[in-house]
This record gives sequence, structure tokens and C-alpha cells, in this order.
Amino acid sequence: MRLHYAIKNQLVGLMVRLLGILPMNLAQLLGYWIGILLWHTTSKTRQVCETNITACFPNLDAAEQRQLSYMSVINASTTLMEMLCIWRHSLHYGQKLIQSVHNEILLNQALQQKRGLLLILPHLGNWELTNHYITQKTTIVALYHPAKLSQLDQLMYAARIRTGTQMVPTNRAGVKALYQQLQQGGTVIILPDQEPTPNSGCFAPFFGASALTGVLVPRLLQNTGAQCLCIFTLRNASTQGFTTYILEPDPAIYASNMTYATAGLNHSIERCIQQNPHQYQWSYKRFKHRPEGEPNLY
Repeated sequence: MRLHYAIKNQLVGLMVRLLGILPMNLAQLLGYWIGILLWHTTSKTRQVCETNITACFPNLDAAEQRQLSYMSVINASTTLMEMLCIWRHSLHYGQKLIQSVHNEILLNQALQQKRGLLLILPHLGNWELTNHYITQKTTIVALYHPAKLSQLDQLMYAARIRTGTQMVPTNRAGVKALYQQLQQGGTVIILPDQEPTPNSGCFAPFFGASALTGVLVPRLLQNTGAQCLCIFTLRNASTQGFTTYILEPDPAIYASNMTYATAGLNHSIERCIQQNPHQYQWSYKRFKHRPEGEPNLY
């Protein structure tokens, strides 16, 4: 087992380093063709995308669901290749890729108030690239869960701290660091759309389907009085550069009742996704845990 891990670890590390040398346009082209391959080989990525999209978009007909799933698989692989490119190139290279910012005034106003700012960053578009924009404005603290393969983890971690992001572990000490940052008027960024452990979340609607949703974001907001904004970076239609978007969250995210607050959090994420559903990470098993009595979707 250790030998298998060591070989896989070295091969993945070598592959990531080699692919990361590619310029962005070639990385995107490679990602596109990998996506085509994943679709036609009926991969797990495709199967999970189709399951999630069927659950979240029951009003779409079969052809529309299939088209959204197809585009999602292609975008997922394209995003991965983009990230390898961003990790291996200079910080300036990543910053230049962002051609415009929508609603930047919202961010500027929030930072000027210095009452703490919590940014929710869904797995939408190129979430790694968002760091290249936001760290030009402010120092951020973010939770970090190590990758299983050490070679990949080293590259990912080095790329993130290079932007100036302070990475903290996904444990009690890390959460404490988030509270301290917000209480001091600083900025925290959280990817809010991953399944928590059952005792760290509650079920809330996500596109109408029940999803186990973390309570960390609303609790941070309640206990620190911080503001909240949504932020994400989308690939432009022409594949020439990216655009960063900043949106107001659903006001329910500030509710003291966790049922309302987590519903507000998920609705905020939905608002972001609606900007471009094709670029959301539908390949993640968002509905792995089910309310009692409901079948496993996967």
C-alpha cells in the first residue's frame, strides 16, 4: 500500500508540474478535450454531475439536463487545468488574467468600514484565481484541508500562501483564528458549499433539494457582527481572461435561527451559480448525506 501511494504521489506530482508549465490557452484546450473524454467514457464525474443536476433542476427537460451536465463536465476539467497553470506561474500572471470586476464598490465599502468581512466563495468558476484578486485589496485568512497526496498538497499550499493568504487548519484552532480575524476587523474567506460532518450542519434547501449545510458561516456572522459578501471568478465566454463578481448575500444569512440562516446561505450560493450554472462544480457529491428515510442519491 505504501509503495502504491509513493508511486502515485510521485507520478501525480510530476504530471502537475509538467502540465503547469502550459500557457493558459493550451491548458484550457487540454481541459476541454479531457472533459470530452470524461463525458464519453461515462466517468464518475459525469455520473455525479447528472445526479446533482437532476436533483437541482427538475423543471428542465431531459435534453436540457443532459446539456447542462455535458457543459459541467467540460468546465470541471478545464478549471482543473487552469488551476495547475495558475499554481505554477507567477502571481502577476494570475492577476493579469482578471480583466474586470463587477460590483467592486461593494467590496471597497465593506473594507472601509473595518467591522470584519466574511467572503463566501462557492466552487464556481476558478476559485483559486479569486485569491489573486482579493489579496491585492486585503489580507485574508482561510481554512485549509490538506490534499491526500503530499506532492499535490505542497504545490497547492505553496500557491495559496504565495498570494498572501494565511492558511489555517480545519480544526478548533483554525476556527478560532477565523473568529479573531473578524473580531479585529479583518477579512475571512470560506468555501461554503461542501458537506460538513453531520454534527456541524443542518439540512437546508439547495435548489429545492435538502442538503446538509455547514453552520460555521452564520455562526461567525452572528458572533462577530461581521459583514458578508459573495465573491467568485468566472471564465469569460471567449476564454480570454476572467471576470470577478461580487454580490450581496441573501439577508437571511444573518438570521439567529440556524434553519433560516443556512437556507439564506444556500440561497446566496444559488444566486452566484445562476450567473453561470455551467461553471459550477456539479461533480461534487453535495447530497451524500440524506435526511432520515431518504435514499442515497449516488
